[in-house]
Amino acid sequence: MRNFNFNSWNTETSSPDFAGRVPFGACVVGTEIFFRVYAGSGATVYLRSIYNKQTTFIEMKPDPTNPDYRITTFKTPACPGLLWYDFCVFDEVDGQCYTYGPINDAWGGQGRLHLLQTDVDRNRLFHQNDFADASQLKFQNDFENAFSINPDQFFENDLNHFITAFFGQPVDDIIPAGKWQLTLYEKIREIPDWYRNGIMYQIFPDRFAKGATHRPRYFPGSMLHPNWDDPPHYDRNPDGSITHWDFFGGNLKGITEKLDYLKSLNVSIIYLNPIFEARSNHKYDTADYKKISPEFGDEAAFITLCDEAKKRDIHIILDGVFSHTGDDSVYFNRYGHYDSVGACQDVNSPYNWYRFDHYPDTYECWWGVTSMPNVEELTPAYQDFIFNGDDSVIRKWLRCGADGFRLDVADELPDDFIINLKTALTDEKPEAILIGEVWEDASNKIAYDELRAYFYGKALDGVMNYPFREALLDFMTGNKNSDTITSELMSLYENYPEPNFMANMNLIGSHDRPRILTLLAGCQPPADDLAKEAFKLSDAQYENAKAKLKLLSTIQMTFPGVPCIYYGDEAGSQGWEDPYNRGTYPWGREDADLLTHYRSITGLRKNSETLTKGNFIPHFTHNEDLFAYRRIYQNETLFCIFNRSETLTHRYPLTGSTDVAVDLISGRSHPLDQLILLPLSGLVMKLT
Repeated sequence: MRNFNFNSWNTETSSPDFAGRVPFGACVVGTEIFFRVYAGSGATVYLRSIYNKQTTFIEMKPDPTNPDYRITTFKTPACPGLLWYDFCVFDEVDGQCYTYGPINDAWGGQGRLHLLQTDVDRNRLFHQNDFADASQLKFQNDFENAFSINPDQFFENDLNHFITAFFGQPVDDIIPAGKWQLTLYEKIREIPDWYRNGIMYQIFPDRFAKGATHRPRYFPGSMLHPNWDDPPHYDRNPDGSITHWDFFGGNLKGITEKLDYLKSLNVSIIYLNPIFEARSNHKYDTADYKKISPEFGDEAAFITLCDEAKKRDIHIILDGVFSHTGDDSVYFNRYGHYDSVGACQDVNSPYNWYRFDHYPDTYECWWGVTSMPNVEELTPAYQDFIFNGDDSVIRKWLRCGADGFRLDVADELPDDFIINLKTALTDEKPEAILIGEVWEDASNKIAYDELRAYFYGKALDGVMNYPFREALLDFMTGNKNSDTITSELMSLYENYPEPNFMANMNLIGSHDRPRILTLLAGCQPPADDLAKEAFKLSDAQYENAKAKLKLLSTIQMTFPGVPCIYYGDEAGSQGWEDPYNRGTYPWGREDADLLTHYRSITGLRKNSETLTKGNFIPHFTHNEDLFAYRRIYQNETLFCIFNRSETLTHRYPLTGSTDVAVDLISGRSHPLDQLILLPLSGLVMKLT
């Protein structure tokens, strides 16, 4: 088989062996891209691109500096979207046809040849001009069977026609297999520095802190824990629904009183889980978008929180739950608890935003949960209420002091809704931010059979980076080796526009996943809820998990993107899935050693422009335990390397030089030709 080489991650154009493309990764629409491949002699090579299911070919010419390489320049389309590409190769030596695409469909990077099998006589196709009458050729029937095309209709002594027939078949797949992805986007604005350079802290409001003077009000039937340190608990009906929502008394006043604590962690962004009026403790069943839930305070308490936060250079991001409301709400009013004409009460309700199957008893709801009826987001009246109107929900809370929103279940929201919301958001406050809850690679996410436009320039600024979390958790628990997760993360870097990649919300814990310490311990979850509620790691399990968390959080703070700490993770909180991952912050019982670590690594990030702004260059160590990368900004280069092994000390020769460099974590110097990594340790080496 022919020797052929191309790597979409290779941008070292100064090397004579360069076989890649520049610029790297996602591109602004209308960008010219240079491609260079190694093909050797005796080959005809075409760059094949697919955009909007249309296929085009560009013949690559020999590189004047080395004819074994082929080069071409390609200008991307003027509209945003996903373009797919690979290479078509005709080997004049063995008469075979190949495509060359990525080794792994889920990644970019290095490619491989794929031999094409067909009944067509390739030799006759290549040399058809030796025959007088193409319609009489032996291969006519084979050709028609293979391509459903009569050669008389197109064949004119031109190989390009054969290429179109052989490789240019209709593309019906939204994401075609065996191709590299090239994301095309419009550069609408710069991501605000306050967000891009920040450190985020996520708070579940009922469980973080009680205000000393706040007197909360609760919905009838709520259960208030008398002890802050009680484990959270759900009382359920036989159908799984909640009989009583439990509360602990956390509120906005409590968060305000703890702002100095958050500042000591170098936090500059607070992401609040929902705070608008709702019956549940999680508040994803919104009852009134324009009121703070009375358990948490009121509008004045929110304004005070924002004002006090800004004095400390801390910004507030709210949770926007706009794909559904609560059934017990001003808008649906299923139980008649509100002085409004809800959509469930009258077909002529002003809140005619919902989709009923059989009025009023059955309706579309979020994942079958009847307490959360879905809205029709493209209804003009609903968009006016949420963001277009002068007194809309988005504008109201931005004026009260919020600096952005995280969109709950962004996949459930139409692209037009998100784009229109973003327009209103930045019209009201140009420096506001919009983050989406997306669990997969957001650049090529398909939801409800549609390719989403999250990162084309007009929609989301960033997403919750669950792929980052999953990759690093798999690495730390031994499920994947370092080269595998490096490839996974590099593919995100390739697929995401650079501004969006740097604006990713890099979480390792959240309200939707078990506590990170519990997962890092590697324990099997108990079989029943009571056992999960009572579960605690043994001292040995805890210390082991804590050592892993220290390493994982150091990766989090040195990786590109916006790191997010889930409240309590920095203090040693444990717990399985909801509700056990939503326990109260352990005030007075914090792990002081872990807190000291978090203050150190957040300080490292805050004070380093290279860590907040620098380019990311992966480093394949070819050692399953060692994960490494460079961060480069202006004249500074940092080399970050981490050893996940619990027992092995690894030596890693970064360079052949005996020069020494300083580790920014410990302050110690290390020779670069023999970096020593103890078990569960990392280095952040300042090379220049």
